[in-house]
Amino acid sequence: MTSPPPTPSPAPAPGSPGARRPTVRVGQALVEDGLLTPEQLQRALDAQRGTGRFLGEMLVEQGVIAGSVLVRALAKRLGIRGCQLRHGL
Repeated sequence: MTSPPPTPSPAPAPGSPGARRPTVRVGQALVEDGLLTPEQLQRALDAQRGTGRFLGEMLVEQGVIAGSVLVRALAKRLGIRGCQLRHGL
């Protein structure tokens, strides 16, 4: 006599802590939104390679885009509200 296969767990509800967020390729999102040229993206990706740093962080640090632009682009792609806190908060 065999036991029935286990019942799969239901997927977490959207917005719940266990829900998966879509993967966002920030560089491509910025290019698609006209906020970054493909050449700027390629230069940033070349500089990022091997550093382990986030691309958006590097673009903001280098002055290519403003932090608020990055927050808005990510929020749009993720379908969430974005917010940027002052440094140190």
